[in-house]
Amino acid sequence: MGLDRLWRMGRAADDLSAFAARFGSDLPFFFHGPSSVCRGRGEIVMPVPRPSARWAVLVLPNLAMPTADIYRRFDTMGLGRECDIAEAPDWLAWAKLASEDLLPRLVNDLEPPAFDLAPQLGALRARIEEMLGRAVRMSGSGSSLFTLFDAEPAAKEAAAHIERDTCERALAVEVCPIFGDDLNEGFEDR
Repeated sequence: MGLDRLWRMGRAADDLSAFAARFGSDLPFFFHGPSSVCRGRGEIVMPVPRPSARWAVLVLPNLAMPTADIYRRFDTMGLGRECDIAEAPDWLAWAKLASEDLLPRLVNDLEPPAFDLAPQLGALRARIEEMLGRAVRMSGSGSSLFTLFDAEPAAKEAAAHIERDTCERALAVEVCPIFGDDLNEGFEDR
């Protein structure tokens, strides 16, 4: 994106996204922010409204979870059915939900294989859910966990509680922040 702007190529986000997908499935997401839903391997990106749940608490256990191992276990467990993803949720309605209403709707099909390979991660998630009284989900293939909040003070309090009571690193972060774009700054006259 930076080179596109520097060289004044004027490529559309979809073109840049398709080009980036050749280098990694996670890359196309970054051309459609700040909030998007990904399908396929991650290369099919659909922008959606920023969610009302504005804060997330990330829990970052010091635990390696190789993605290939998680997907192998997913396959050996016979998980994944096309009918489970045939109909997309109403993303516009979901974006308006408060965190406690949104959290129970979020599903990560990689949790069962990850928790099977690393039962301590599943136990940590259960402990944090009990501690906070709210749903906690795994991000991607793990090992990071997250939960959502509507306001910054509650998120920061939860992160401090998790760090204090589990000795795991926890951060309160804004969901879908809007960053100022200064990629062209200083290049206008050149």
